[in-house]
Amino acid sequence: MRGAGSAKARARSASASELLAMAAQVLDHPESRLRRTALAHAVAEVIRTQGDEPVLQAIELVPDLRLARAIRGAAESACEEVSTIHSGSEHRARLFSVALVARFTKPITTQEFDAGLAAIGDSARLLAGAQHASAFVWPQVFCFDDLARLSFSDMRHGTIMAIAARAWTNGGTTAPFPIAARAQRRSATFLRYLLGCQVSSGTMPDHRSDRALLCDCVRSALRRSVAAAREVAVIYTGHFYEPLWQGLRAYHRHRLGEVVRAIGALGLPSSELAASIAATGDRTEMAAQVSFFVRSKPLGQHAYRMMLEPLAEKESVARIEAQLNALGVKRHAATVETRRCESELRRVERSRSAHRVLPGTWLTIPL
Repeated sequence: MRGAGSAKARARSASASELLAMAAQVLDHPESRLRRTALAHAVAEVIRTQGDEPVLQAIELVPDLRLARAIRGAAESACEEVSTIHSGSEHRARLFSVALVARFTKPITTQEFDAGLAAIGDSARLLAGAQHASAFVWPQVFCFDDLARLSFSDMRHGTIMAIAARAWTNGGTTAPFPIAARAQRRSATFLRYLLGCQVSSGTMPDHRSDRALLCDCVRSALRRSVAAAREVAVIYTGHFYEPLWQGLRAYHRHRLGEVVRAIGALGLPSSELAASIAATGDRTEMAAQVSFFVRSKPLGQHAYRMMLEPLAEKESVARIEAQLNALGVKRHAATVETRRCESELRRVERSRSAHRVLPGTWLTIPL
């Protein structure tokens, strides 16, 4: 048994090394379409046969951030767009998400908001007039955690299931992925996702006019379902991961403003309010926590934590810093501190997800 385990470990290591070498060739020859296609096929095959672990290992070990992004981009493409052969002809399917960000004048409960979304996933109504005959939307509405913690292999399997199900019944009554129980709370801002699939027997269409029409259909349906919403944002690019993170950024931008206004409602002078950002994790998952201070004393109950897009933590931290500056929050005068988390907390269920919490370096960045 030990020998078999060692053989599997060597195979995973070899796969990771091969992916690194192919990604390096892509960067050396960025104009080479064949090299990019070969990398995408290699990553897809690794995910199909060995799961996520070799891909995550390659992303974590590569010293060049550009290489890590190339490998992750290939993995995302491999799981959100799949090609199969059925009855002698090729069928392609692309899984996509549609981010919904709704804002209300006064906080409402999660249950009230979700009740208003009960009919939002009706494909016939959403896609009417949107020139999307080959696309369908599942009737379920997802939260961020439902989708962000899916492994690449689970994503790929779900896309293959979508090809088999096809859209003849508007996506069926079951979703390819589990839905987590909603946390019940009151809020003035909500983030939800629709999940759909586009099926084609040839090259996947990618028309901006179709995107705009679908967004208009979703926005109209959302306003009819939750008429009290004062602002509705719909994000759809035809892909799975892009709307996932764009929606999260829009949600956190509004929520961060609400937190700052809540602190101001306590009677604390804005001229004395400061904040710092702490980012922790590794290349597969990164989170940031914003801590607030008044007269250099921490307001622990108002710390705000948010997930960051993988391999983009510097850009994410800079974006949060700019948002806080726009809200009038000063820089916290703390020095930059780095602390390495305990090694025994690393690699938590790593083989199950492309977005697991893997504690890494804790960095406090003054705003």
